[in-house]
Amino acid sequence: MQSSFVIQLLEVVTAMDSSTSMITSDIFTTLWIPASEMSTALTVATTISMSSSEVIPATLSSSGSTPSETIEETATTIIIDTTIIETTVTVTSTTSTATTTTATATWITILTTSNITTSNTTTSITSTTSTATTTTTTTTSTSTISTTTSTSTTTASTTTVTTTTTTTPDPRICKNATHIFDNGKCVTLNKAIETAIQTLSNNFTNSATLANTLSWYITLVKRLSGHLNANQVLTPNQIDTYLKKINDTNINISTKDSIIIAQAVNQSENVTVLGASFIHDMGGQIVSTSNVGSMTASQISAAATIRNETLTGITSLNMLIIDKPTIYEQADSSSNKTLSSSVIVVTVHGNSSVSASMHISLYFRIRNEYRPNVDPDYFCSFYDTTHSTWSEFGCTIPLYNRPFNRYECSCNHTTSFALVWSPKVKRCDTSTQVLVGGDCVNKTEAQESAHNILQNATDPTVIAENLVIYVSAVTNSNTTSNSSNTFTVSEIDNLVSKLNATDISIPTTDSIIIAQAVNQSENLIVLGASFEHGVGGQIVTTSNAPNVTSSNITAAAIISTQYLSGVSSLNMLIIDTPTTYERADNSSNKTLASSVIVVSLQRTATTVPIDICLFFQPLNQYKPNESEKVDYFCSFYDTNNLTWNESGCTKPYYNRPFNRYECSCNHT
Repeated sequence: MQSSFVIQLLEVVTAMDSSTSMITSDIFTTLWIPASEMSTALTVATTISMSSSEVIPATLSSSGSTPSETIEETATTIIIDTTIIETTVTVTSTTSTATTTTATATWITILTTSNITTSNTTTSITSTTSTATTTTTTTTSTSTISTTTSTSTTTASTTTVTTTTTTTPDPRICKNATHIFDNGKCVTLNKAIETAIQTLSNNFTNSATLANTLSWYITLVKRLSGHLNANQVLTPNQIDTYLKKINDTNINISTKDSIIIAQAVNQSENVTVLGASFIHDMGGQIVSTSNVGSMTASQISAAATIRNETLTGITSLNMLIIDKPTIYEQADSSSNKTLSSSVIVVTVHGNSSVSASMHISLYFRIRNEYRPNVDPDYFCSFYDTTHSTWSEFGCTIPLYNRPFNRYECSCNHTTSFALVWSPKVKRCDTSTQVLVGGDCVNKTEAQESAHNILQNATDPTVIAENLVIYVSAVTNSNTTSNSSNTFTVSEIDNLVSKLNATDISIPTTDSIIIAQAVNQSENLIVLGASFEHGVGGQIVTTSNAPNVTSSNITAAAIISTQYLSGVSSLNMLIIDTPTTYERADNSSNKTLASSVIVVSLQRTATTVPIDICLFFQPLNQYKPNESEKVDYFCSFYDTNNLTWNESGCTKPYYNRPFNRYECSCNHT
């Protein structure tokens, strides 16, 4: 009987192990074995335990009255996470006269965790002749003793009691790299992440739930770092959206992995919330007018503050700082820029008086695991969700603050920010050289090479690449000394119109050239391009147009969606310093005052009316003397008469806050 009992237990444990072969939780099993079968039981324990298991025997002395036939009892508890286990207690008795015997039993605990002990306990088993009754008490907890007390009559009987219990998760089970407690349950990290994503996608009304779940998700992702599946990664755009959805003004959740705040800007008469800061492995805090000075003078890992005067109309400031932004590490696969810092996400709620242009001061310390192993250039960037890439548009060049070992910069719009790096580009003397294919080439040679290639080129990518090289080569150069390799204004127009591709975007410090399909997606339409002197250019779409027009752009051209019907591709070239155009008009007294914008449309349908909104900031080198009184005109270059012409263009309006002129024209 007892040998078969040992075998039966072996089969139960083995079956449980094979059915849960994918479960990596700690498993421990407690068996109560009569002393007479101790030797066999130890053999079984050694067989079923893992190599790292421990077998801990603890002798249990029992004395009392028992029938002459053996009373066989089984009590088995197997704990795997929160699995419900059926515990069966079987009592078998036969006719017998009352006798008193002393028996010895042993507990065997098979463990895959360490530092768990089983104490010795004494129990009594008593049997007398009486009315048939059976009392069974079972305790199911880690390393405890299950005791059965039975009395029987002379009539043979068998009683089986089956109970179903839910085991309480043992904290030791979840202390590993693959499991975590989530809402009181020990679950895999994968399951916890799945639950968090489901909660975020289903709950858009409860701000506290959104904030807490987003914070928890970030912690889970960090725990599972390097092992994320595609369906476990929230996109930067989704994170922006969830943060924006938090409309409570009393949220402040700080962990060692992130800080999320959603705060009313005006806390009191003398306290205004400006942003948030974070210190690696410690946590974050709200930054206000009362502590901003001490914050900037501390060893912060990352921080963002909004200048007080640009908070007009803002009622609530939402901010998220992710200490180790695992989900952003592979967010940009189209450029050679690599994440080097924490990520800061900023969004605001406000009334109609909110200015789209802001001044956000950013502070980034390079994370050790992101530190480049080559000589880098660092950029203060935002994540462009339209093109899934890091962009510096609207952000200043980061300055290194040596005493605090961090980079500092500012941006003029809200979104996700980070410090990124790319391998240091070879610096050329821009007065005499152009960077071509990673090498510094003399401007004259670069101009001649690009000119020769462009004369016969038909491939749109080749045309675009060499046209920007040509523009850089002639910028601030004496074009008359190399007139044989110089394009006319009409020839440049023709090159731009040849760009029949829909995926070109080449920004440089001297120009930007694009050839883009107008309809990028159901909700995203390309409207034009913009340029900021000393920074570069970017594509303007329905998603970023408000930010562009409210920023310090040097030049931009934007076409409203209603005028883009039938347009398959929008081609545009913005030349920051248009040296070639400086002497293009010799028949009038008009002088160039701004950058030049070339626009060409590829159409699939009948021509429809068009309206191009134009933005021009006068360039310093083209400004008239302060003593001169001048009139400004919004003009196009008339290639037939070789002169600047205002036909079809409105009179420019001066936008004083942005120091620029704005107008529109009804043709390309």
